[in-house]
Amino acid sequence: MLISSQAPAKASAVVDATIETFAAEVLEPSRTQLVLVDFWALVRPVQDADAAAGKAANASKGRIKLVKVDIDKNQMLAGQFRVQSVPTVYAFLDGRPVDGFMGAVSEGQLTAFLDRLLGALPEGDGAPDLTDAIAAARALQAEGALDEAEALYAQILEVAPDAADAKLGLAELLIARGAPDAADELLSAIAADPAHAAAVARLKAGIALARSAGPAGDLAGLRAAAAAAPDDLQARYDYANGLVATGNAEAAADELLAIVAKDRAWNDGAARTRLLTLLEAVGLDRRSPWPHGAACPRSCLPEAGPRAIS
Repeated sequence: MLISSQAPAKASAVVDATIETFAAEVLEPSRTQLVLVDFWALVRPVQDADAAAGKAANASKGRIKLVKVDIDKNQMLAGQFRVQSVPTVYAFLDGRPVDGFMGAVSEGQLTAFLDRLLGALPEGDGAPDLTDAIAAARALQAEGALDEAEALYAQILEVAPDAADAKLGLAELLIARGAPDAADELLSAIAADPAHAAAVARLKAGIALARSAGPAGDLAGLRAAAAAAPDDLQARYDYANGLVATGNAEAAADELLAIVAKDRAWNDGAARTRLLTLLEAVGLDRRSPWPHGAACPRSCLPEAGPRAIS
């Protein structure tokens, strides 16, 4: 298990992290520890502050944790945190970056930095607050990093099996990946919760749509056939179904709208009916329930880059 509701008593105070383990190593532990995230690269020689940070973490009796992220191996994560140079260090408390610095600092400057932040260390170890981990997973979905997002959702649900928001996000992802049965099974456990009834209904519509579309088949071939004969509405309809099966609701809606515009009554109104079903699945205020459009909120990411300590 990668995320834990409580920090292990003998966990190492200095660890490495990747985008897959970031929630487990940084977000969740920062509820009870001050977590320093050091973005580093092999091209930079070890600085005195690195050694000082590791020393402080090891001597802090669990109050400070140092997490090292190799930017060459985790470029997406470095980009999310706007890392422009190394060293870049962020301090996390309660699941959020609260301060940071870039550039080399003296041991005295680092000590003052840590002392100030330790005073804000949250107390207590109640049930884990996974809001930021879920937001991070959704951000990964928005960027198309579906493998990483799915892995993070799995971590969250291992710690909090009843986390409805994580189940909803994972169900969206599974629909996009052409696994409607798995998404339906996931939603069955929260279908009776009135707080999530609207979201569950929307996703259920998406599941029905994905099932009715069938397998995507040769999407390139379907696209070529539709492009070669724009007036062949059956070819365009088949292409729209292929797009639905691959989670591209926006492009599918465009194809269906084109069919309706040419012949509203074609095939007993099949295109119009499919379009209405698609709109129900995605919600009238957005074009797609799947994460191919604008990025979701990123509450675990910084609003601005780190500052230089003077």
